[in-house]
Amino acid sequence: MRQLLTSLISYGKITTTEAQAKALKRQVERLISRSKDLSLVTRRKALAIFPQKNIARKFLDQIVPQFTQRVGAP
Repeated sequence: MRQLLTSLISYGKITTTEAQAKALKRQVERLISRSKDLSLVTRRKALAIFPQKNIARKFLDQIVPQFTQRVGAP
């Protein structure tokens, strides 16, 4: 799953099975909901999840700000 998540962030879209896509969607939504505040703890967790710093940076700087108005659990 970590590899699918990394590919999704780096390329913007992936080709996978429907079951894997559903599981990945749940993880991505949780990660985005937890990352909304962009605190130091959030940045460290993103660095722990993503193996490459540039992918974590792209996630926090480009993707999370797009979803700040989305309703979800903090």
